[in-house]
Amino acid sequence: MKCNLMLTQRCNLRCGHCNIDKGSRTMSLSIAKKAIDFIFNRARKDEIIDVGFFGGEPLLAFDRMKEITRYIQDHGDFHPDRLRLSIITNGTLFSDAIARFAGDCNIRFVINCDGPPEIQDIFRRPLTGTNGSSVLVSQTIKHALEALDRVMVNTVFHPATFLMLPRIVEYLSGMGVRHICLNPDYSAQWMSPHLNQLPTIYRQIAYEYVRFRKIGTPHFISLIDDKIIVILQNGYSSEQRCQMGKTALAFSPDGGIYPCERLLGKAGKCHRIGHLESRIEWDRITCRPMPTSPVNASCETCGVSDYCKNWCGCTNFFASGFYNRINSFVCASEKAAIRAAFFALQELGDKIFEKNWNRADGHFRNGDD
Repeated sequence: MKCNLMLTQRCNLRCGHCNIDKGSRTMSLSIAKKAIDFIFNRARKDEIIDVGFFGGEPLLAFDRMKEITRYIQDHGDFHPDRLRLSIITNGTLFSDAIARFAGDCNIRFVINCDGPPEIQDIFRRPLTGTNGSSVLVSQTIKHALEALDRVMVNTVFHPATFLMLPRIVEYLSGMGVRHICLNPDYSAQWMSPHLNQLPTIYRQIAYEYVRFRKIGTPHFISLIDDKIIVILQNGYSSEQRCQMGKTALAFSPDGGIYPCERLLGKAGKCHRIGHLESRIEWDRITCRPMPTSPVNASCETCGVSDYCKNWCGCTNFFASGFYNRINSFVCASEKAAIRAAFFALQELGDKIFEKNWNRADGHFRNGDD
């Protein structure tokens, strides 16, 4: 059960690739309590629940975050073994008090950083002034790594920056980051020349991934690790496939219910599937398909479709405008990531690959597709 609370629409940055509508609204404690009750009531008694705080910038509502966390921990259905908490922040607000709170509550801390200053300051700029955000964010990353056990950095790459992905990984690793998520800006204008270069860039990331392991400093790099897991288990399981509007939900500050936190943005009204303060129509808590839009026919015959995220509704929406239709970039990116992960497995040899070869070999299809 993956649920996200948009604590506030307020933000102190203006990021070029952000799809969230900014505003002054902050989630009331009353709405938050209804959301938490809704989540616990919706989840099975033995189900892991992942609750994330996001925004806007959620740490602008830090006091509200603490109140909600206390409510979660005091809830009758709370158990520390079944609940995971996370904060997704732009990295401009950090303090010892925030570090203590995150540490005491075992909260995973995710910092958005797109790379070194020459990249970060292009896309993530303060609301006022001419300076970028890189100085503050780099300070936060270093502080958080010293103070917390669970720190992840999330990087969004764009047609203008994806060629620098190896440099971005090197930069973050140099600061001590060992958990790196690399995510494309799916709504950007990716052109054919970009798509043709993706395999080379992703392969370079795989080289670094292998090198880190061989020298004894393993890094989690989502672009590679996520696909390695899927390859070794012979494809995505039903539990790994996103269940938009079913076991994946997001709540806006005013109590609106959405199938994914990424869909609370500029086209949010058309994605709303309910509201916490009105009668809930349970049969509507499902992802509505966009009209007359079948999954691309090529996916059904593709040799690596079992390892592809062509099922991700919000990714498809930002890329193609439809929940259930991929576009050429998603296809090219997924294929390049699968190949890069397969290369990493081969390079790692008997350390991780050969003992799993019998499972992978029987299912991983050969060929150019």
